[in-house]
Amino acid sequence: MNPTLATAAEQLPLQFKLGQLCSRLNKHWITVVMRSRYCERIAVVDQFTGELIEEIHVLQALEINRVNFRGQ
Repeated sequence: MNPTLATAAEQLPLQFKLGQLCSRLNKHWITVVMRSRYCERIAVVDQFTGELIEEIHVLQALEINRVNFRGQ
């Protein structure tokens, strides 16, 4: 091994393992995401938000007779 490269490897040991470490990180990240059912939860929140928006549109489309409310 080149002496300069050996010195750099001693000073920055993780930098030379970066490719391997990123691969391991990716595997762990996939495991965490799958176990937490993150994607399923996002889909549930998205569906709930869509239903809420539809209900808001229905309520906004209602016409209210304001004359009856003023007289009370």
